[in-house]
Amino acid sequence: NSEYSFNVEVEGRFLKDIFPTHPDAEKLWQKIQNYPENSVRKIHKIKKIARTIADLESSHEIKEAHIYEAMTLNQFSERPISLAA
Repeated sequence: NSEYSFNVEVEGRFLKDIFPTHPDAEKLWQKIQNYPENSVRKIHKIKKIARTIADLESSHEIKEAHIYEAMTLNQFSERPISLAA
């Protein structure tokens, strides 16, 4: 974990080893991976966001709530934002 300064720097293949996950959250990851619209790249992005949320809450493990929040934030970031009044 010490060779990375930021979660975004962690390569996808190392996420499982570096980001501890609660067993219930691990079951949720399995469900998420079964949806065809979720690419590996998208899942890795959500994992990194979830880890950041867990860090902000001083949580050692990624929990289900972190994953749901990360998924919500990821959906929001993929939509165009209109500033028109």
